[in-house]
Amino acid sequence: YFSVPTISTDVGGIREFIDDEKNGFIIGSSEFDIASKIKELIGSPKILLKVGVEAKKTTSGNFTMEIFVEKHRLAYKKLLKVI
Repeated sequence: YFSVPTISTDVGGIREFIDDEKNGFIIGSSEFDIASKIKELIGSPKILLKVGVEAKKTTSGNFTMEIFVEKHRLAYKKLLKVI
């Protein structure tokens, strides 16, 4: 796994995963916004590394295969109780 932060627009539940400027970046939806953020990060390797390390911590702590499987197991168990 790489320490690369996500650049995303503010859609859906993205803020549940990305804390803007801490473990990723939330930007406007125009092509200019995307290009501008990429250009900014290319010129700021320290920020890119810092946010990338936090992104890796977030994903490795909250989105492991074990957590994924357990959440699905619990969801199916809950569904079976309803049926």
